[in-house]
Amino acid sequence: MISYIKGIVKWCDTRSVLLVAGEVGYRIAVPVFVLEGLKTDAQLELYCYTKLDTRNDTIELYGFPRLEELLFFEQLLTISGVGPRSALGCLSVAKLDDLKRTIAQGDPKLLQKVAGIGKKTAERIIVELREKIGESIGGARGDFFEGDGDAIEALVRLGYRENEVVEVMRALPRTIEGSEARVREALKRLGKQR
Repeated sequence: MISYIKGIVKWCDTRSVLLVAGEVGYRIAVPVFVLEGLKTDAQLELYCYTKLDTRNDTIELYGFPRLEELLFFEQLLTISGVGPRSALGCLSVAKLDDLKRTIAQGDPKLLQKVAGIGKKTAERIIVELREKIGESIGGARGDFFEGDGDAIEALVRLGYRENEVVEVMRALPRTIEGSEARVREALKRLGKQR
């Protein structure tokens, strides 16, 4: 498996770069921001994800300048309905920090700008990655407790709007502990808003 390549840019198009390392050239699909201002003969290093396409008997490479971007890409691939091209598209529509913030806040609009990701897939990404993303960006979700992600998901299933639920859960006092107590209090507050 090819995990890292450092080389010289031979050429690039709108989606990929040909990177020459030693005497071998690798065509690597990259997010759009990597291509901005990239010049031939520039040195470039990429952390890579290797996909073996057995149907077409090819190997596809996806590259990212930072390890953090590769790890996020791999997280996206764990979600049903998200393939490498869609995951790469996510990293092309916005900066990684903006994507993480969007997911932590439960807003699917930015993800829906990616070709191949509709509303349901965007919502699935949010539901499956929210807890992990919230932890990794340290506080972007506000003062959530462990288990609040499940509580938010349950309240959304009951018919409450996700952004309302997130606001209410974030506003709950830290003195209310335990998932059941927090859900009960959230239900009271959500009921008053209607």
